[in-house]
Amino acid sequence: MRFPAKIMTFMFITVILLTGFEILSYDENYSMPIARLTYSDTYLTHMDGPDWIVPLIDRVQEKDDSHILLLGDSVGRQMFIDLADLNDEVCVAPAIAPFTMCGQYVLTKLYLENHPGATDVYLVMVPMGDVNTDFNIEYAYQYVVMPLVETGKLDMLDERTTDELKYIFGNFFMDGRVVRRIDDSGLNRKLYLNYIKKYAANDYPHTLEESVYVSYLKKTAALCEEKNVRFHLLPAPVPDMDEYHDIAEEKAPSIFSGTGLDKMFPDYFEHVCYYPPEMFQDGVHFGGIYEDQANYNRVIEEMYGYSGLLEDLKLE
Repeated sequence: MRFPAKIMTFMFITVILLTGFEILSYDENYSMPIARLTYSDTYLTHMDGPDWIVPLIDRVQEKDDSHILLLGDSVGRQMFIDLADLNDEVCVAPAIAPFTMCGQYVLTKLYLENHPGATDVYLVMVPMGDVNTDFNIEYAYQYVVMPLVETGKLDMLDERTTDELKYIFGNFFMDGRVVRRIDDSGLNRKLYLNYIKKYAANDYPHTLEESVYVSYLKKTAALCEEKNVRFHLLPAPVPDMDEYHDIAEEKAPSIFSGTGLDKMFPDYFEHVCYYPPEMFQDGVHFGGIYEDQANYNRVIEEMYGYSGLLEDLKLE
């Protein structure tokens, strides 16, 4: 066999082996061993956007006796998620900040479609110093694209938003079959998520007229108004630090006034509560001895009595 023929044969065998290796990487029997072999096991165990979000999408569609929806970011989730089984009248479904406001909108819309007797939607979120941003490149694929594509809910977003996502991540990687292959394989997650982290951020035009946060907060409020449902935006607790005083008293109110959100939620910042920094493990979430439902319940009672939430939410 001549040398070029040997090279071609070697390349053909290599391609076959790599293809087989790739196929096995998303087989449930081999995905974890291959993930460990390729140092991508943490992409299966710690980068689990669909595992966080899909159960919430299912939960808000359940036909139950609830008439109140409770949403939130990861701080809201930390405080409220363990109260879910105690409450029949309140659907407790707080998510995580990388799900973005467009995700909160999807949860709200699905809940209202399946609960015609709904009366209230509560959204608990940490005051944000920069809401004039669109998608976080590092997390949007895991926490927005993957769960919404896998559950067939991506088309609940408006066309401008889906076009933005397609521009960032590519049409091919928005296809349901491709998304599932990436989700099931630690190796595929590692390869694609590192690719977009390195390259997509450098070519992201931020083309939306309003940020995702502002646009979908308005959409969520408008949707609730259309359905005659009360919508409440509540602040999550924050550390008593200069950074958060600056955000809650200067930066965020300025953004609200510049986008019309101040007229929609005029008392949001009046109810921000500051707690000692030692109660927080990372400057955001409660930690140590304060990472406890008894502490969460105390904070909930201190912060949200004014809102009407405690009239229906059971804490024990």
